Amino acid sequence: MGRPVLWIGAANGEVGSLIRASGCGVTVLPGDAAALTQALRELSEDHGSGGTRLRTMAQQARALWHTRFRRSDALAKWAAAIERCAHPK
Repeated sequence: MGRPVLWIGAANGEVGSLIRASGCGVTVLPGDAAALTQALRELSEDHGSGGTRLRTMAQQARALWHTRFRRSDALAKWAAAIERCAHPK
C-alpha cells in the first residue's frame, strides 16, 4: 500500500524474498536483536536526513501492490479457488 516494510521473518521465505526482490523494505531474522537494532537505526537516520531510502522503498511497495496485489486479481483468484472446491474434477 505504498509503505516501506520491516519484515521480521525468514529472508529466504516467500515474504522475505518478495521484499528483497522488490526493494520495498528490510528483512531481519527472528531473534536477531542486533540486526533489528541496526535496521531501525539506519531507517531512523535515513528519515532524519530526508528519507531518500524510505521514499524509494515506499515507491517500490506501491509498484509491487499495483502489479501483484490488485483487488480485482485477488478476488478472481479467490473465486477460482472456491469454484475448484465446489466443483472438483
